[in-house]
Amino acid sequence: MPSAENALRAWMVALKDYLSAFTGLPQPFIDAFEAKTSPLALTCRTLVAITDEFLSRAQAEGSARPSVSAPALFLSALGSAFVHDKAGEFGTTPELIEEILAFGYLARGTTADTPRPPCSRKKSGPVHD
Repeated sequence: MPSAENALRAWMVALKDYLSAFTGLPQPFIDAFEAKTSPLALTCRTLVAITDEFLSRAQAEGSARPSVSAPALFLSALGSAFVHDKAGEFGTTPELIEEILAFGYLARGTTADTPRPPCSRKKSGPVHD
């Protein structure tokens, strides 16, 4: 049986591939995830539940941070799927995006080790030059 970490990583790649199977597919999933009432919402809930199974095993094994949630991973996979085909246009690769998703972008520790940046949920205020 593969380790829970390897199983979670394989699931995240498969989930991203599924969500990017058709051009423009991530957007309907994002809309369904937010609406919770569309026919696609059931699919979203199912994918989050499956993600939670893989994540829970990896957390129990100690290979995934306890602060990570299944909805956050699902949204991360959606984001990765959304930019997957555009990576080359911006000087990167889908594999690098997947690596950043799996391992983060900070060189040390976890978010508990660093101060939290200000929350930026809304884009408001003056435009900066």
